Parts: sequence; structure tokens; C-alpha cells
Amino acid sequence: APPPAGGPYELAIAGKEARVVYNDVMVGEVWLCSGQSNMQWSMNQSLEFENEEEREKYFSAINNPRLRLFTVPQSAIEKPASDLAGAAAWEECTPSTVAEFSAVAYFFAKALQEHHTLHDIPIGLIDSSWGGTPAEAWTSREALEAQESLRPLLEHWDASEDKRSPDRPANLYNGMIAPLVPLSIRGVIWYQGEANVGRGSQYKTLFPNLINDWRRRFDQGNFPFYFVQLAPYRYGNHDPRALAELWDAQDDVLELPNTGMAPSLDIGNPADIHPRNKETVGRRLARIALAETFGQTELPFRGPAFHDFETIDDGSKILIHLEFAKGLHKHGDTINGFSICGADGEFVPAEAQLRDGGLVVWSKEIENPAHVRFLWDDTAQANLFNAAGLPASPFRTDDFEMLSANENY
Repeated sequence: APPPAGGPYELAIAGKEARVVYNDVMVGEVWLCSGQSNMQWSMNQSLEFENEEEREKYFSAINNPRLRLFTVPQSAIEKPASDLAGAAAWEECTPSTVAEFSAVAYFFAKALQEHHTLHDIPIGLIDSSWGGTPAEAWTSREALEAQESLRPLLEHWDASEDKRSPDRPANLYNGMIAPLVPLSIRGVIWYQGEANVGRGSQYKTLFPNLINDWRRRFDQGNFPFYFVQLAPYRYGNHDPRALAELWDAQDDVLELPNTGMAPSLDIGNPADIHPRNKETVGRRLARIALAETFGQTELPFRGPAFHDFETIDDGSKILIHLEFAKGLHKHGDTINGFSICGADGEFVPAEAQLRDGGLVVWSKEIENPAHVRFLWDDTAQANLFNAAGLPASPFRTDDFEMLSANENY
């Protein structure tokens, strides 16, 4: 049986002919940190260390023997592997080891350890990430085949000769997740989706399928799966509404048990797909874990979110009701990002005003509005917050067919 959380311990394994001793063994919380480039993005690339003097000052104080780091070697292969593709080992968190490690993962763990209930608990971070890769590459072939709507995606790649592509369905699951399945983990933090922009409708199936697949494979129940809402960015090859459709899919995933989303619409850069502020992202993920996994239920971790709506003022305006909206307020003179439509479904820019914890939305161009969309554009940045300083999430009141409805690969 494992000893109490802490360490370092000595672990001895004795056989008939030999005895092996492992030193410096820690017992604590292990989190799997996965996704594409924004999870892979290293500490020395983040906003906090752009200034060389500040970087040196910060790294000099970063030694943390109760934080251990493990980087999974990148591997894209056709069949599930039982071991990793290259040499890898747990490392103590020091200035040299953390410099190239995931910034989001580090700040997540740092924020957890700052809380008094976890201050003395060792945390292990496993970084298994690969920039530019889609969700289907991180999902097992079996799970993908079980979804009829994903068969065109599989057929497209089955016709490809590129068998070792990191974009190929299941290849990264095979090389970088399957070998980890025997491990006990506390949960997962996930930062991915940029490579699936333009296929938001399909992501509504892909993403929950991935989560359910990993939970089945690890066989440790519905472990926590906390993910990052993508930041605003102008995806030049896609319609400006394509990212909003992926945001919509991410929001739907919250219907799965033990999931949580860290908001990011206030800290992105529409000109840079890699927003440099990784500390805020990591800390927002930690807020979810502290509240949902470690019982700090008084800690708010969600921004204002759509609940329902009704027409008011003789049908000329729409009143939006929000949840998680205590202390709702705006930054600036006006509220960004609202559009409204009538029965014809043609959206036009709209005005919005705070009212009794909700929002009144209208446009002089629409006499009898039917639906509202909020932040439905890939460069939209939130300026509506709750008392915890967390930004509102995009939403739509309509169920019109998505632009990406027929985008299968």
C-alpha cells in the first residue's frame, strides 16, 4: 500500500536473486497535461519571462523538490504501444528542468501548491503534448470507429499514405497516451482545439468521445478533465465565425460529469495563436481543481454563462438571463460582441445594457428580434466579467445549422 503523501521515500523491490532500490520516491497527486502547442508552450517562452532580467530572477527562485516533471517523448505510430518511444524520466523542478517544460502545467501545479491544503503535497506533472495536432489523433481507433459520424474522417486518412503523421487519427493516442494507461492519475488538464477550428460541428462529437475514451482506458472512473477555452485568434483560412463554433462545442462538453473549462477570452491576442499569458491560464485551471477536486467549493471558477432568454418591451428587445454572474460588470463604456436577428436569421450588430444581473439586447434595425449571439467572432474579446474577474463565455440562443455542419476532415 502507498505510504502517506510526501517523501522522499525509498522503494525496495526484492526478488529471489536480486533487490532493486529506488530512492527519492514521492507520493502525491499526478496530473496528465496534454494537447497541442499551447500546452506544449514552454516556461521560457511565456509572457512572464520575456524580460531577460525578470526571467533570471524568477528562475533562480524556482527550485521545488515537491514538484516533479515528466515529458513524454513525441511518437506518432499506427498501433498502441506498451512503452514510450524514447528515454524519459521524472525530474525535480529546478530552473534548468522547468525552462523547457509546459508553462500552463507548471503554473497550474504552482497555484495548487500555494493553497494551504495542498502546500505539502507533492505533485507530478506528465506533459504529453504535440503542437498543431487535432483531437482525433489523441483518440483511440476503436473509439473513433464507434462513432458513425466520424467514419468519413477515418476513410479520408485510411486513403492516405502518410501512416506516421501526428495528425492521423489515433496515432498520438497510440504513441503517447496508451503507454501511460497503467498509471494512476488524479486527472487531466487539456489545451487543444486550434487544429480543429473549421470543424466545430464535428468537435461536438470528437471532444467528448476523447474524454470518454480516456476514462475507459485508464479505468479510474470519471476522473477530472479540465480544459482551456481557446483564446481569440484570426484564423485566416476560415470564416470569422469558425472559432465561435468550436467554442460552442467546448461549452457543450461541460455536460459531461467532472469537467471544467478555464475561460480565456480576455487574455488572447487575435494576431498570435499562442497567447503568452500562461500563468493566468494555469491559475484558472487550478481554480477549477481546487473547487471541484479538492473541495474548496466557495471558490468561483466559471465566468458568466448563458442560462435562458425572453423577449421584453413589447417584443422589441431580448433579455438574457445569466448564471455565475454575481457582481456582473463591464470594462469600458459599452459591452462588446452582441449581434441580433429577426425571423430571417440575418444577424446585425446589437447594443447591450446591464439590467438586474442580466443583459438587455436590441438593435434599431430589428423591430421584432428572435435570437442573440454573443462573441460570435474569432477576434472577439470579452469585456464582461463577474465579481471573481472571470470573463463571460460566447453563446447563441439559436439552433441554426452550423457553417461547419458538413466539414468532416
